[in-house]
Amino acid sequence: MMVHSDVVKLNRDGHELGVWQPPIAGKADDLLAIAGGFGIHIGATGAYRRAVFERFGPLVEREAYEDLVLGFRARLLGKLAYIESPLVRYRIDTGLSRKQKPLERADRTKNRIRSLELKRAVYR
Repeated sequence: MMVHSDVVKLNRDGHELGVWQPPIAGKADDLLAIAGGFGIHIGATGAYRRAVFERFGPLVEREAYEDLVLGFRARLLGKLAYIESPLVRYRIDTGLSRKQKPLERADRTKNRIRSLELKRAVYR
C-alpha cells in the first residue's frame, strides 16, 4: 500500500553526502516496530495507494507526523514496498532535520510528552 526508497543526502550547499536508507529497511513486516517507531520511511520518498486514504480518512490529530501515521496505515492494509535505490535528493541539516544543541531537562521532558502524543496519533 506504500512504496518508498533510499535518498541521496545533500548538505546545505548541495554537496552529496552519500546514500541514506530508511530506518525500516528490512523490518517492514514488524508491525510493532512500525507502530512504536519514529522512523518508518523517509517521508519525501513515500507514495501511497488511494485505498489508504479511502479506508482511514483524514488525519484527526492536527500535530501528527503524517509520515508515521500514513506509513503505519499503509502497512496495516498491506505491504510496504522498498526500492533499494536513491530516487530522491534530500537536503539535511535544514528544517526538521537540522542539528540542535543538547536540551535542558525541562525541554527534554516537553519533547518526550510531545513524542508520546505523536505516537498516540498513529493509533487513532
